Amino acid sequence: MAQRWAAMLMVHAWAASTLLVVANARVTAKSTPGVINGEDMKRVRAADAWLNGGPPPPGWEVKTKADVSIGKELARGRSKCVRHGRLGREKIVVVSVLPVSNSSNFAGTDEARNRRQHLVEEMYFFEALRGRPGIPTLRGAFLENGDLSIVVDDCGARITGLDHKKQPIASDAWRGFAKRDPLGAARALLEVFRSVVDYG
Repeated sequence: MAQRWAAMLMVHAWAASTLLVVANARVTAKSTPGVINGEDMKRVRAADAWLNGGPPPPGWEVKTKADVSIGKELARGRSKCVRHGRLGREKIVVVSVLPVSNSSNFAGTDEARNRRQHLVEEMYFFEALRGRPGIPTLRGAFLENGDLSIVVDDCGARITGLDHKKQPIASDAWRGFAKRDPLGAARALLEVFRSVVDYG
């Protein structure tokens, strides 16, 4: 299972380009660009061991649902729900697997397992790239009735939005940031591109 996360690196790299992460990123690890090293894999194996009944990885601040306060829903897709939250006074995002109901089209299929696996692979992705520019910090994870939730830093507003024709445009948050700090905005974009090239 731990090997499948590598394929997710490329799939998820685009996500870094939609977040204002550079100004808010918490850098906690040093690494060579584009290289997943032994320490990275050690963290991924620790997360995998936790999923199989072992102790939480040592760097995790969130180990149970009680460690966070969960707020309003930000987004909901076919397989996941994303909510605002707080870890103490810090803003975080909680990503949870949506359960498959017995009355849905997915009843009796492998959909529940597939949904969980997708979130597991995201957790591996965050652990493997911990501390890299543009990658939100995984603060931990918890299981509730067997359902997985991961907790990452809230990196701020998206830099893109959609116009009335559903075409991508710069979001109000990004335009405001670029107007207040044009050099900071340029640096943020360069850091995101560097992150995608180096790690994605």
